[in-house]
Amino acid sequence: MRVLAVGDCGVDRYVDIRADRAGGISLNFAANALLCFAPDDHIGILTVLGRDREAGIVEESFAHFGLDVMIARQPDITPIQYIDRDPDGERIFVRYDAGALARHRLTSDERALIAASDVMIATVFPEIEAFFETVAAAPSSGLRVLDYCNPGPPEDRLAYPRRYTPQFDLGFIRCEAGDNDRLDA
Repeated sequence: MRVLAVGDCGVDRYVDIRADRAGGISLNFAANALLCFAPDDHIGILTVLGRDREAGIVEESFAHFGLDVMIARQPDITPIQYIDRDPDGERIFVRYDAGALARHRLTSDERALIAASDVMIATVFPEIEAFFETVAAAPSSGLRVLDYCNPGPPEDRLAYPRRYTPQFDLGFIRCEAGDNDRLDA
């Protein structure tokens, strides 16, 4: 089986301890997929990185996990999630800079990789919506999974499920109290 995580791989910058760690939802998915799928299954990533020091941090993580990766290089920064922590150690997401990922659009080779996957998982959130549009439009015959890590911009909290559900087979969405009525609509 060919499993492909498409999208955000970058650096989690912990501002409280001044440390950078490889992160991003697509990297997290692929690393966890290695534990859940059979050893002979192929787990890969399609992502966009800048040409900076932070890209090296992410690439070291790819090598550590033994992931097959297709990296689009852009003359911009590698995505960075700025994280602080409260006194109990709970993460506080301060700011996200999508950098190179925000400006990239899939190439024909990248679309071919998606088309060849048996399972493709992607994520959508406001900072990378233009990139994600090209992912959603890429044809594939395998299972298409979407993690709505953010269901929409503040002015329309369920914009993404309404817009992208027809293009995906399975979706994960975080809901809050009171969202049931909106989801039934």
